Amino acid sequence: MNSSGMDSKAQAFFFRSGGREIFAQLSEPQGAAQLREGLIICSPLPHEVKKTHWTMRQIAQRAQQAGFTTLRFDYFGSGDSEGPSSAFDLLSAQENIADAISFLKNSGLVRRITLLALRLSCPLALEVLKHERIKRLILIDPILDGAQYLAQLKALHGQFVRGNPFEAPFAAEEERTRQLLGFPFDLLLDLQLRSILPSVSEIKAKSLQIIQSAGMPSLESWAHSLGSQSQTEVHLRVVSDLLHWDRVEALSIQDFPNELINAAVEAVRGQV
Repeated sequence: MNSSGMDSKAQAFFFRSGGREIFAQLSEPQGAAQLREGLIICSPLPHEVKKTHWTMRQIAQRAQQAGFTTLRFDYFGSGDSEGPSSAFDLLSAQENIADAISFLKNSGLVRRITLLALRLSCPLALEVLKHERIKRLILIDPILDGAQYLAQLKALHGQFVRGNPFEAPFAAEEERTRQLLGFPFDLLLDLQLRSILPSVSEIKAKSLQIIQSAGMPSLESWAHSLGSQSQTEVHLRVVSDLLHWDRVEALSIQDFPNELINAAVEAVRGQV
């Protein structure tokens, strides 16, 4: 529990997804603040969880204070969920997102759901919402080109190896058990990442808010295309926080990007 008491009704539990146990934390608002609105927060790839953990926690706590029931969870093969880290893959992560939505829909706690996704969870959420209907989707610094992202991860790994020649997590000789930045990274995950491409398709959400930090390639054209070719209301907001996703040392720092967090909470509350 934190000093503000915002986690006073947080429950740690497991829900089933693909026959596996997925660790989650559910936080309900206090008393009259309850809006019957739910917020699900989807983590980025494990390489970026440490950097974004504080941000996700702050968004969850502020949303809870605003009357939202919040759900955070660890993907299969990550955090406290079932499975070794070598078992993490994007298809099971996508299934976990879909099952988190189903769990909250069937919980009886909420009437409407907002889904907030960071980085690599964004294309997974977009895929899930071709079939699952929610009220609102929020994407933060989405990864839309998997091959480009993979190249960035390899460049970051190279930075780490050069900067830590005696401690670096070198890739194993056997290609199938190699790693990037200290996390297992096999051929399946490699192929899954390469299959992610920028696309425009219908999603089952009333509104989509895209939040982009400073220094990232512009998403204006993609957002415009998505808005013009779907029934979803699309908004793009650029904040001044500079998160340095392309610097290896930044991955080990728990950022507190105030403007981005404020923008995310405003988007959750529908304040575009």
